[in-house]
Amino acid sequence: MMDASMASQMKAMEEENRRLKRMYADLSMQNDLLKEALGKNYISAISAPRDGRNGVGMTGHQHYAGMSGV
Repeated sequence: MMDASMASQMKAMEEENRRLKRMYADLSMQNDLLKEALGKNYISAISAPRDGRNGVGMTGHQHYAGMSGV
């Protein structure tokens, strides 16, 4: 048989578990809605190169090294 403090702790952990499950469900639903809203743009946006050149990213040094007067 559980003592009172152990039962209280278990109840608190069960409530925290319910809270975290709700939070996960909400975030998962938001993620699905965003993917649906963005459609095909979602996939291309996460895989597109940031500088617009063949997937080769530039570091800040490379970017500014090619600029005259900087």
